Order: sequence, then structure tokens, then C-alpha cells
Amino acid sequence: MSRIIDAWVSLSPIAKQSTAKGGCTWSPDGQSFILRWGHIRGRNIDLDTLRRRVVEQAEQLTQTLVDLVPCVDLSQFRLSQVTDDVESLESLFDRQDNKELFQPYIDQVWAYLGRPQDPGSERDGNAKYDTPIFLRNGRIDEKAARLWLKGPAKLLRLILRHLCRTCGITPRAWQTADLLYRCMGSYVRNFRLLQHDTPFIGYPKAKQKDQLMYDAFWALPPHLGIVLIFYLGVIRPIEIEILKNLGISTGDHEHYIFVHNQKRHTLSPYVFSESTVNEILHCGTPELSYEARACRKVMGSIYNHHLSHLHRDSWEMLLRSSGNAQAQHTESMDNGHYAQDEISRATGMPLSKRNQQIGVSKAFHAFFGFLAGSIGWSSLANHCPKGEREQHINVALGVARRLVVEVYGVANGSLSRRVERVAELMLSKPFLWGEVVCLTILRTYNLTSNCFRAYLIWAYGRLLVTKCWSKS
Repeated sequence: MSRIIDAWVSLSPIAKQSTAKGGCTWSPDGQSFILRWGHIRGRNIDLDTLRRRVVEQAEQLTQTLVDLVPCVDLSQFRLSQVTDDVESLESLFDRQDNKELFQPYIDQVWAYLGRPQDPGSERDGNAKYDTPIFLRNGRIDEKAARLWLKGPAKLLRLILRHLCRTCGITPRAWQTADLLYRCMGSYVRNFRLLQHDTPFIGYPKAKQKDQLMYDAFWALPPHLGIVLIFYLGVIRPIEIEILKNLGISTGDHEHYIFVHNQKRHTLSPYVFSESTVNEILHCGTPELSYEARACRKVMGSIYNHHLSHLHRDSWEMLLRSSGNAQAQHTESMDNGHYAQDEISRATGMPLSKRNQQIGVSKAFHAFFGFLAGSIGWSSLANHCPKGEREQHINVALGVARRLVVEVYGVANGSLSRRVERVAELMLSKPFLWGEVVCLTILRTYNLTSNCFRAYLIWAYGRLLVTKCWSKS
């Protein structure tokens, strides 16, 4: 045992140092960082540029879907039309009401591909068969079918890349590859849709050997949810039928989100591998071209530097703990019996933990500009110099307006007395020393920022210089 303890003492510092070899080094203003990871020795990444690149990926994703099915008016497809029971193990793509929603779109795509219509059905005279995959005898053209399947494959790669960049702190590569949209064995479906049209992914496979799934939760931006649901509800059934005609097994395609749709070697699974996920993430501009582990470092670093209001010492946690104290029960009692909704009952994930994780995802959505205009990244950023200055100025002026009256008494007495008092203060400038006022205010408001103290001193001077107190 003593030898084990000696080895532990000597190796522990080495282990701690080894974890710090890669990561992000931030600039003083917090608007850019240098990424070091593997072969990336020092890549400078600007946050504004990173945001623009992700927005460009979103536009490319949507345009790729439009180009794949030009016969469909995608503006008519909305998340609010899709229903899901998150408490149920049944996939939303197996619900009869959703099948009825998807079927007209499936028929339009089949018509676009030149599939022979059923006898007795009405023929659409305006339909154009620019990319048919069927021969005149009704049989499938295998060469044309394989060529068309490259379109859905490209779309799926863009979906994976955009999901990893926008969901929050990126899942591990193998977790992303194993995501399910339909239950398989002991594993529940990972993709669900909330009633307020928020698509989310939860319960990925766990890294720990003593766990089957992990209590992790990611919300997807609405535009990604629309593309993913349309792909799985409309494009995937068409893919599966084409693959069956080509003699390709479709077992993986009926459960996993990320799968290959071209012929694989014998015994090779169609589910994406970890290396495939990393290869997809490596594509793109330098700001976004790195593997999943590096992406986890980047997104985690952005979270720690810019989203500290989501930490456990936030007001939400303070209020929640106060509520538990008032209700006379513990946090675990609240999570297990009181703070329950359909997601908690479906996944077993506590409401508080779920809200914190969805808060991280939503904050990243705001960071990239994918949320409504009322929710802006500026309200979530810690490193926003202009916003900080304006905030300090407004707070300092508000405090100073009250305290120049209460502490310095510039509003007391006659008009002549006010003028004399202001002149005395401008000559002695007690607010520059701050023994009485500034220290008291910092303690009262629990403020420790020297920056705010400087603005408070400036506010006293500004108010007195204007001589606004000499007015009757």
C-alpha cells in the first residue's frame, strides 16, 4: 500500500500537467482566443468570425435541403405542425398524425424522382422529372439512384457538423455517431420535440462502464430542428426504400440518425464511426475545422468565459434553494417529486438540471444569433466592454443621484445655500477619496469592482459640475 501511495503522490502532479497541454488562451478583452490542440499549435480564432462562419453553415444547410428537393415548398413545413409525446418511447416519426403530415411531401419527392404513379391516381401535369431514378418500365435505375443518394448524404453531414457547433458543449464523437431517433434494444430514442417546438437530444450513451446512458441534454436551434425532422420524416423513408431496391441492408437506417447510404464492405456497419464524425468536423474554415474533442474544448471555454451567469452560484440556484427551504424539503426531494414535467417523467432527468443544460444551449443559440430579437447575445456576455461601460455608468449615476442628496446634502436649504454647498464640494472633492461614500456603497451593494468605483467617483463629479442643484 505504501508503494501505491508513493506512486500516487509522484504521478498526480504529472497527470494534472498533462491535461493542460491543449486548450484555449483568451485575449484580455475576451473577444478572441488561441487554440492549441494536437497538430494545431496556435490558431487564433476571433469570436465574431466564428459566429459568421456558423451562420454561413446554417445558410448552407438550408440551401442544400432546398436544392435536394426543389419540388417541395419548405416554407409550409413548420415545427408547430409536428407532434410528439416525450413521455412515450414511440418515435415521433412513427406517430400516425406525423405520418399523415409527412406523406404528401414524400409523394412530391417520389414524383420529382420519376416514380411511376399508382394506377387510377391523378397525374400532376406540372411535375418536372429533371432527375429521375426510374426507368420507363418502372424499375429503378441503380446508377442514377446512387448518384441521387449523394445529395441526402451531403445533407446529413451538414446536419452533423451544424449540430456539433450549435447545440452547446459538443457531445463526444462516438456519442454523436450513436444518436437514435427510434428506440433500439435497451437504449431509448435520443431525439424528441417539446410542445413549445424546441427540438432536443438527450440521454446519449455513457462513457462510464457502470452507466448505460448519461444525463446530458442539448437543445437544437429551430432551423436545425426543421431540417433534421424533414430529413428523418421525408427523406429517410425514401432513402430506405431505394436502398432496399439496391439490395442494401437498412437495419441501421431505421434507428440511427447518422448512417452511410452507400454500399459498405461485408460486416462493416452503416452507422458513422468516431473517425467519420471527426473527418466531417475537420471540413470547413480554420475557425471551425477541428475534431470533436477540440470542439468540446472551444465550446466549453466559451461557456466558462462568457456564460458564467449559468453557473450554480447564479440567482436561479439561490432562489431554488430558498424555495426548497421554504417548502421544508431537500433538493433531491424537489427534483424527484415536486419539480416534475413530461420530460422529467420521460427521461428521469431532474427539472433543475435540465433547465441548466437547456440554458447553456439557448445561450449559444443567442450567441450565434439564432434566437428571437428580444434575446440577444449582449445580455449574456461577460466580456462586452461597451456594454460593461454603459452598465457601470447607468448604475453609478443612479447611485450618485441619490447619495449626493443623502450624504452631501446638496438639496438642503435655500438656493444660495445649495450653490455654496456645491462650490465647497467641488473645492474639497471628498468623493475622490471615498472614505465615507465609496467604501460604504461598495459594501452595501456587495461590489468589489474597482472599475465600478471609478465610475461612481466620476458620477459624483459629473453631477456636481452640472450645478443642477442650484436650480430652484
